[in-house]
Amino acid sequence: MKVKALVGSGDKIGLDVNVLQEIPELAIPAFFCAGCYDYTTPFVLVEQFYASLHAPYKKLIWFEHSAHTPDMEEPEQFQRALIALADELCSEKHPQ
Repeated sequence: MKVKALVGSGDKIGLDVNVLQEIPELAIPAFFCAGCYDYTTPFVLVEQFYASLHAPYKKLIWFEHSAHTPDMEEPEQFQRALIALADELCSEKHPQ
């Protein structure tokens, strides 16, 4: 999966990154918030990266009524998801 990203602030420099090859593992927890109607980062690609990524803890959160910005398109649902995630991470059930 190739991802085109802009680096810097306003520099408009393009960067091609194959995240499946270049980011196979993270040493920190990883969380993905994906919108059903996101054509910038299609859910199928997010799901593929999520499945291949090795991380101490990872979670994929699906937003059914959002595109690329679920925090703005579904703010209440997004806030509930973040609170639930924080509760989960702070609970004794979460593996350290």
